[in-house]
Amino acid sequence: MEPSLPLDKRLDMRPDADAPTNIYDLAQYVYQLSVTSVAMDDHELGLLLPRSGRIWFNVKLFNDPPNGRALAQRDAWWRVIDAAPAVRFLLGWCVAVYRTAQFDRAPRESLPGRGRVLYFSQPETTPSALRLQFWSDIARDVTELFAPATRIWRQIQTFTPLPTGDRRWAARLTLAGYSPDETLAYLADRNNCAVSLIRRTLQGNPALASYADYQRFTEDLLEDLPRLRMQRVIAMQRAGFTPASQRAAEREQTPQRGPLPNLMRNRWAAAMPDPRQDIHFWQLHL
Repeated sequence: MEPSLPLDKRLDMRPDADAPTNIYDLAQYVYQLSVTSVAMDDHELGLLLPRSGRIWFNVKLFNDPPNGRALAQRDAWWRVIDAAPAVRFLLGWCVAVYRTAQFDRAPRESLPGRGRVLYFSQPETTPSALRLQFWSDIARDVTELFAPATRIWRQIQTFTPLPTGDRRWAARLTLAGYSPDETLAYLADRNNCAVSLIRRTLQGNPALASYADYQRFTEDLLEDLPRLRMQRVIAMQRAGFTPASQRAAEREQTPQRGPLPNLMRNRWAAAMPDPRQDIHFWQLHL
């Protein structure tokens, strides 16, 4: 294999400073993290082994993972990962986890065992303050990784002059005749990342102050990454549950107005719904 160049040399050789972050380059050549696709259960997305520098991803998240002779080609995984937005984000998250755990010396108890599992499951009841701080640090780091503030604020100047860090960016875009949502979608496409990460950058990349903030962060990511959102539905179906939308659940729980029809007066109340039927029960754990 050809020797890898130092990070500063590669950054100087970039053809376009506004190009999307090369996540695979960072993982493979800067932090020596190897990527492999393996068969996993539907609710499992990946496994990061920080001490050995290996990352296993669920093969179902890829469009066409390399195999056979294709693995002999240098950077065969790079093209495959860039073509799979869900895997690209998860790899960036693993890089951020690895950097925090290895270089910021995060306590071992903040990581579950020897590895970091990415999966769908029920929400945690009482996550520790240390775990919340760890999630917050990773969320901020991965946001800066995919959507650096310097790059995003430079790109948004294409639409209207804006001072860096202007919290009224949405209002100023509207006054200039641009839709904030369409602008965010354009910037996300240009940087090959989730829309929610662009929004976080323009909002100052705030810390996650509570578990509710972390849940909103993951739900926004699922809204932006259809492959992950559908994988959650598949995991629920394979587990024997039918995903119920939040609006349908709210309609079922909304009391009826007016007099109760005679045919329903002698019926028992419906049984308590199984929370596992609600799609929001299946939390994305990163």
